[in-house]
Amino acid sequence: MTENQKPIFVTINSDAGFYHYDKIGSFAYWIRGNGVYLKGSGVFKKQVQSSWHAEMQAMINALEALRMSKPPPIIGFIFNRDNINARSGKKNPLRAMLKKSIVKFKTDAISRLGAKKFKELTAKQKEYAIFRHVKGHSDVDDKRSFVNRWCDDQCTMRLREWKAKKKQQNFEAK
Repeated sequence: MTENQKPIFVTINSDAGFYHYDKIGSFAYWIRGNGVYLKGSGVFKKQVQSSWHAEMQAMINALEALRMSKPPPIIGFIFNRDNINARSGKKNPLRAMLKKSIVKFKTDAISRLGAKKFKELTAKQKEYAIFRHVKGHSDVDDKRSFVNRWCDDQCTMRLREWKAKKKQQNFEAK
């Protein structure tokens, strides 16, 4: 295994914004791992049904951005999000998509490292993917809260940009 292919542990911070009336959502992610640093945000291409759906889709988008970056083998994830219900026990296709994407990363790591090496590297971990709640909209002064505020600000900004664009389009159509 080459130096840049050392297995890594990745932390994904994600957040979503949601306009109930228009069913429009935005997402932001901040991904860190040894040698991996990705940030991004945008508006979902399709309508979302609820804030819960937007939060789930934000995590899925973050995983897709990570996959496109062609990272080294990933031996574990921590997901930080401010919606405590995201990834809850609700039966939903988005939850299944999130789980399937996580399993793909695990399968890839096992195939690239070998099952024995993967097991050695993850022996002390209780789970491959850990989901943590970060108290959103708080004045807590720690790294997770700072990143959550950045994601929240990005979501808000993307929704405002979308709304301004829609307003301009409606004005031009008259």
